Amino acid sequence: VLQDATGLPVEIDGAVSWKLSLRPQIELNRVRVPNADWAHHENAFSAEKIDVTLDLISLFRDRPTIQNIKIYDANICVEQNAGGEFSVVPNIGDVATDAGKSVDTPADFPFAASGLGGLEIQNLSADFLGTQYDIDGVQIRYMPREDTLEYSGWLRNDGDVFPFIVSFSKYNAERKVYPVRIAFATGGDALIANVALEGTSKAPIDFII
Repeated sequence: VLQDATGLPVEIDGAVSWKLSLRPQIELNRVRVPNADWAHHENAFSAEKIDVTLDLISLFRDRPTIQNIKIYDANICVEQNAGGEFSVVPNIGDVATDAGKSVDTPADFPFAASGLGGLEIQNLSADFLGTQYDIDGVQIRYMPREDTLEYSGWLRNDGDVFPFIVSFSKYNAERKVYPVRIAFATGGDALIANVALEGTSKAPIDFII
């Protein structure tokens, strides 16, 4: 299920244990995602422990549904080679498909909601293209809305907590973009960014901050 949700090869080197209740949990130890063969670092992602909360009813079906993931002591390393390839590329949900639309017609949103209710990381160390980031914690949760895909959360570092909201609006056929709005609180007024994702590649092509 984790592999399908991320599109990455997830490997579990440590123990796995169950906690069966109305909110079943699985504890996974020493979880990692290998980097590309040419990368200098062995793993693109590693974590000492991951707690996965499942939907109880889904256990009686052919595919369990993940409601929440909590990750402890995570390390992320993304590299880029001379050809411009990244050492790892997650697939955060397939492109959304809408009934009654042709293949050439863009979907309402740039990706389909994964069904994951929330993700929390405690102690994150990330090396992104040679730049190091260390964060005490981050959480993001899916907020059901009728006309948007909205995610809210917080980032904690050095005792300070910074809440944020990311909202994806439906495809704008006139501009041929997916509008995205990001609000990030820094202690005073919120920093708000309006971003346009190109309709085909989903690459950001316009910023207003």
